[in-house]
Amino acid sequence: FVHSVQPTPRHPTAPLQNRTAHRGFRRRYSASHERAASAAKRLSELVDNLLNVSKIERGNFELNIEEESWMNLVKGITDQLKVNGKNKNIEVELIETQEINVIVKVDKVRISEVLSNLITNAINYTPEGGKVWVSVEVSDNKIITHVRDNGPGIAAEAQTHIFTKFYRAKRSLEQGVYGTGLGLFMSKSIVEMHQGKIWFSSELGKGSTFSFLIKLINMYQKP
Repeated sequence: FVHSVQPTPRHPTAPLQNRTAHRGFRRRYSASHERAASAAKRLSELVDNLLNVSKIERGNFELNIEEESWMNLVKGITDQLKVNGKNKNIEVELIETQEINVIVKVDKVRISEVLSNLITNAINYTPEGGKVWVSVEVSDNKIITHVRDNGPGIAAEAQTHIFTKFYRAKRSLEQGVYGTGLGLFMSKSIVEMHQGKIWFSSELGKGSTFSFLIKLINMYQKP
């Protein structure tokens, strides 16, 4: 099915999204509007993810590489997702231990999806009142970005499957966290297409840290 779907100007879920966004629908079905709109959004995300996975597997997933300020990108995404954290009383903090001004060659949209996915996962799996830390370090002409949380951690038996397509750990189902099981698979694929690397460490009861690195094309650090 996925291979037969061709990108068109009109998204496959557009009729449903347009319907739930219509003012008349909101007035008449106000009680169920929010649930319907949320379901339409999730369906749209699923279709987009399936199409992107198909492109990745066929080698048709293209990157639009440009020079970007990495810290500006990280700060922008972190600030956007702080609102999501507040909804669960979770603090999302960007730790800046040194002033770093680095330029990288990346597809801004795709690499932003990677960082957004990691921070969103940390928020989703961290209990109310917890904390998420985002940090950046420079090492051997590479920029490494970490997303750490003090959530429940990942069970040992699940850790070998974390980047597997469609895999969802038992904790996801127990906590009722929505997901397609594609986010980390796509994140790993995107990072590797940037000639980078993604990994994690986790311990039950102590939280998880997801990290990824990409190469620098220029580096300037103020003393």
